[in-house]
Amino acid sequence: MLHGLDIMRTMVSNFLNGVNDNATILPRKGAMVWYVVAVCLCLVLQTAPTLAGNVTYQTRLRAMQVYEDNLFLVDEHPDVKDERTEEEAKTEEQAAEDGQKQGEEETDVAQDPVEKKTADWATTISPELALSYETERLKSTGTARFDLIRYSKYTELNEVDQFYKQTTAYELSPYSKIGADAVYSKDSSRERELEESGLLLGNTVRTKQDYRGWVQHNLSEYSLLDFSYNYSTENFSSSSLDDLRDRRDAEKAEQEAKEKGETTAGTEATQEEPTEEEPSPAELRRQWREAINTKTHWASLGITREVDWLSSGSYVYANSQYLHQESKLSIQDSAAVVLGLGLQLSETISFSFDAGLNYGRDSYDNRRLRLLAEQPYYEQEVVPQTDSQWGPIAHAQFRYTGEDTVLSLNAAYDVRPASGTGTLADRTTVQLRAENQFSEKMRAYSYASYNHNKQDGILELPPLADEEALEFHNSIPALQERLDRELQSFYEVDTTTYSLGLGFLYDLSRLFSLKGEYVYRIHQNDVSGSDARGNRFLLQLSMKFPAE
Repeated sequence: MLHGLDIMRTMVSNFLNGVNDNATILPRKGAMVWYVVAVCLCLVLQTAPTLAGNVTYQTRLRAMQVYEDNLFLVDEHPDVKDERTEEEAKTEEQAAEDGQKQGEEETDVAQDPVEKKTADWATTISPELALSYETERLKSTGTARFDLIRYSKYTELNEVDQFYKQTTAYELSPYSKIGADAVYSKDSSRERELEESGLLLGNTVRTKQDYRGWVQHNLSEYSLLDFSYNYSTENFSSSSLDDLRDRRDAEKAEQEAKEKGETTAGTEATQEEPTEEEPSPAELRRQWREAINTKTHWASLGITREVDWLSSGSYVYANSQYLHQESKLSIQDSAAVVLGLGLQLSETISFSFDAGLNYGRDSYDNRRLRLLAEQPYYEQEVVPQTDSQWGPIAHAQFRYTGEDTVLSLNAAYDVRPASGTGTLADRTTVQLRAENQFSEKMRAYSYASYNHNKQDGILELPPLADEEALEFHNSIPALQERLDRELQSFYEVDTTTYSLGLGFLYDLSRLFSLKGEYVYRIHQNDVSGSDARGNRFLLQLSMKFPAE
């Protein structure tokens, strides 16, 4: 078996050799600059004189290879395929063969990859540096990580994700502590919203900033009072995948015009072409991204008390929370009161549970679409509306920690503003996880999870239309597709995601470790009736220095 360093060197070399193939990834020179900076910084820290406090550092380098057979979790629609005639199926197969002969790039442009089941390999190189400074009363840790992601086929998805985090805690007295946290992240993960809101936002890049300040004060030997305040922002921006969609839309409109034998001017087929009155699909996507950008304020006040009369290490607590979130789509306010307890039933078994009541208020512009037989082809009737609701929230956790085995069960139900939608989301999550230490170097894990997200839409359906407008829209499929694609986020959300994962971790040496994982996922959308399934395989080699 190859040594861990040899494997990583090979993966990194192969990655960097292809970096110049796409401009969305750092060039080879840029990657080498970051590598040199990290090495020099480690050498400086290693030889630096001892400061007033204790300075430690940890460097990590991860090389990860991922294969997904349904990259965008798209429903194959087997029922629709079964309805095709034999002649239609042969025609589609012949068209696919002709497209391959014309070139892979042209085939990809002709059809949006988000609309079809597609497989691809992705290579990720992740350098990470963590610095810690600690004195008798102060502890501060900073972390920086880059994820250089390169796809084998769909290079439009290539990105450089970033993550920075700084945490600081200071002991004012034996009874009081204060602290502050700051997080900045830029990520392009297509599945980041599945648990949060049940949505797949494509390859849209999300930039998130989160700032938190907190205070803790011991009221007595057994009681702790804590207060925290969070301010966060989320901003969504375009990706190179949008360029692919724009080219696809233009080529599709041109092809439809040719098939109908129409010219490129003054015809119904080209009425979808952007004008001053009608924004292009790219402009509509930009407007939507701006609309879902959010600013969030969150405050929490709680008190915790140890209760040894229940069991050693047990506690009860009460907590109150308030959340305010704003976007161009809506304003949400949410307040909750929660009571809970934690039980240490034995040395190996612990259990915690809390329950409370949540009040949510959502102010938004309710939209009603009216179809038109002329440009801009539809208009929106906007009516201000405010919805409010009371509902329960609850969280439960069970954990067993044995000598070689760890079992955990987590379940939660809550109502809160969801990322990327502008409405309140009812969220139910359940996860069961098991981990076993087979040897000093080898451990394996498995998990199963359930996530359900339900949100009311801010668009009333079906759209209003007179007979002439309805007939016109039915005659141009491209208009129907665009309405559905560009306004789908206004619709009601009702999704369920099931995940099953198996994995292992193996310590090759004190510096190197190997990770393998398989995930099977089912994503169901009860609104559209889609049922998407996908397999994901992951192999990751990690290096850390110095060794722990």
